[in-house]
Amino acid sequence: MKKTINTRVRAGTNQPVEPRLPHEQDESVGTTDGVPSGPVQQAYRDLTRGMQDTDRGPEAGRLYRKLKKTSA
Repeated sequence: MKKTINTRVRAGTNQPVEPRLPHEQDESVGTTDGVPSGPVQQAYRDLTRGMQDTDRGPEAGRLYRKLKKTSA
C-alpha cells in the first residue's frame, strides 16, 4: 500500500504550501519515512569497519584549479 501525502495544503490548515527550495528538499527527513537508503547503510557499515573514504572529489578539484591556473 502506497502512502500518499497531500503536498498542496499545509497539515491542519487550508493554507497552500509553498514549493520547497532545492536545499530544503535535500534536508527533508520525510522523503525516506525514516529508513536510510541502502547506499547510506553500506557507507555507515564501511566507516564503522574502519574503511577509508575513497572519494576523489577534493583531489580532482585541486588538480583542476592547478591546471586552470597554469593554462591562463
